[in-house]
Amino acid sequence: MPLPPLPDNNTGRLIFTCTGPWGERVSQVRFGAGLEAALNAQNAFRQTIAALAPIIHQSVTYFDAKVIFAGNAVSQPFFFGAPISGSSTDTYSQREWPQFVSFTGRSLGGYRTRLTVWGYAPDLPGDYRFQPIDSPSVVDALAVLQGSSGSLVAKDGGQVIWNSYANAGTNAYYQRKQRRTL
Repeated sequence: MPLPPLPDNNTGRLIFTCTGPWGERVSQVRFGAGLEAALNAQNAFRQTIAALAPIIHQSVTYFDAKVIFAGNAVSQPFFFGAPISGSSTDTYSQREWPQFVSFTGRSLGGYRTRLTVWGYAPDLPGDYRFQPIDSPSVVDALAVLQGSSGSLVAKDGGQVIWNSYANAGTNAYYQRKQRRTL
C-alpha cells in the first residue's frame, strides 16, 4: 500500500550548494522545526562532508546554504561557515564529473530519504554500492548520519534509520549533457 503524499514544505529543508569543474550542484537535507533544528542538521551535513573528504575530489567545494522552514515555500540565505573541500587527488576526468555517493534510509513511518554528495573522484565500485568494508570514509559518514538522530528527518518529520551502505552512481542528466558536448 503506497504512503500518502506529503507536501514538500512538511518539514524544514536545507539546500547546500557545491561547485566543481562542472559548475554548481545542490544537495538537500530535511530537519524538524525551528532554527536550532536547522543548525543541528547543518552540523550533521558538514560532518558528513568532512568524513567523505578523502573520496571527494579536491576541486569540489561545498560553500553555500539556503534554508526553507517548515510551512514555507521561499528559501532564505543561511550561514554556512567556512567552505568544505574534498581532498582526493585522484584523476578527475570530465567523464567522472556526474559521479556521486548517496545515503538512503527510512523513517519509522515508512518514508524514504536520501542524501546525495557530489564530487566522488575514484572509480565507481563494480556493484555501485559501498558496503562497510569498502571505504573507511563511507563508514565514517554513515556513523555521522546514524549518530545524528533527530537532526536529519524524513519527509514525514520522523527520525531516519539510515541503511548500512551507500550507493554510488552517475547522474543521468549530467551524463547526457556531457555526451552532447563531447
